[in-house]
Amino acid sequence: MDATDFLAGLANRGVVADLVIIDPPYSPRQVKECYDGIGIKMKQTDALLGFVRGKMKEQLNRVLAPDSIVLWFGWNSTGMGIKYGFRLEEILLVCHGSVHNDTICVAERRIQGGLFS
Repeated sequence: MDATDFLAGLANRGVVADLVIIDPPYSPRQVKECYDGIGIKMKQTDALLGFVRGKMKEQLNRVLAPDSIVLWFGWNSTGMGIKYGFRLEEILLVCHGSVHNDTICVAERRIQGGLFS
């Protein structure tokens, strides 16, 4: 199931979380591999990671409790951001060796005052 649809379903059922781990595909190639692995045809818009992440953040924001934590993994440190009312707590860079890309792990805490909080 698409992560945005999954999060919307949780929000519609009134689920509230104090910790969420987000480890999405990091590139359009990984999106395609993940979708192929579960029999979903990748749409062109699925490769627009900024757009997809924005939609996911909107739904994620609906299920997060005050003072909740989001752990976000990827190839950048964007995370949820202040727009959604989050403060950066910690960043961890994980080196996988050789010519593999590092993984950037971002821990953020929800605060009051974000644009959508």
